[in-house]
Amino acid sequence: MKKPTIYLIKWLDAQSDDGWVFYNTRPKISSMIINSVGFIIDENKKYLKLALSWGKNKNGENIQFNGTMAIPKESILSKKKLK
Repeated sequence: MKKPTIYLIKWLDAQSDDGWVFYNTRPKISSMIINSVGFIIDENKKYLKLALSWGKNKNGENIQFNGTMAIPKESILSKKKLK
């Protein structure tokens, strides 16, 4: 595997509340735009998967990823290739 390309992904995050919430005092829905930077390590019709870190040993075996996250493509606002 060659070195994956690093991208800046701008996406719309989900919102959740913790615990019981009274209807009359419930928080308003607000959008949160997230900026994530990482290596695209997998992609299909519905998801793009980023890794924060990747590595391999000297002979190119044992490729590993860390800090992975799958983002629904419906939530992605933009995708920019970085140098």
